[in-house]
Amino acid sequence: MSMELENKYIAEAKLAAKQAGGYLTVELFDLYRDKEKTTTWDTYNRKAKTNFKDFLKKADIPTKEEYLLEKNRIKAISNFKLLNVLNGYVDKIDYEEGNLEPAWDYISDHFGIEKICKAAEVNLKNKYTNVESMIVDLKNSIKKIGYIPTKVEYDSLKLKPSTSAMNNKGLSWTEAMKKAEFSPKKVGEKVCEYERCYSQFPYIEGKRFCITCENKIKNEILNKIELMNTKDLKDVTKVLVLEGNNHNLLDKLRKK
Repeated sequence: MSMELENKYIAEAKLAAKQAGGYLTVELFDLYRDKEKTTTWDTYNRKAKTNFKDFLKKADIPTKEEYLLEKNRIKAISNFKLLNVLNGYVDKIDYEEGNLEPAWDYISDHFGIEKICKAAEVNLKNKYTNVESMIVDLKNSIKKIGYIPTKVEYDSLKLKPSTSAMNNKGLSWTEAMKKAEFSPKKVGEKVCEYERCYSQFPYIEGKRFCITCENKIKNEILNKIELMNTKDLKDVTKVLVLEGNNHNLLDKLRKK
């Protein structure tokens, strides 16, 4: 069979697959082929002498099984992402309670749970697929606490990631904290409360922000003052006189 005829048949098969929904069987090919231009598969195969699966592979057209497998893989990734948004992780109980398809066991048998987690960039409950996501969670947990705890205190708070999860990734408490850009030996030091700032600084009563964020907040307030009317300006002045220049006040004024 000539290459030209084979390429023409492949092109017609691609058009038929598109009309069939993305894959082909012999029956679908014969149903959707251009009957004026293309012979039946049996007629073509008498000259080509190849099986349909090999032909589809050469034409880069999925079989029904391959198509459904890829479709289910994409659905599984989407479901895992949804669960991760809702819970911050993925686990079998929540997945099955949601009556999601494909089934958890199907995903496990055909793709592997951890591989789908990796493709979806999500974490299994109590298990991290990579160090980077674990360190992000550690940074957020330390910020939530608001200061640098001891390892024992951190464990007692049952936050994620657990120190055992860190160990599973080959990291000690000290190594993980350093990767999160904290100084674990300076126990009790504050972590800045400003949004998306993780700076660590010595504890001083009433001090909630690092020096960089303190100056940023002051500039925010100064910019607001420039736009204030006389009444609002008087109100701010009274608050400053009565409450003094402290971080609680700065926070109150910047959110006003």
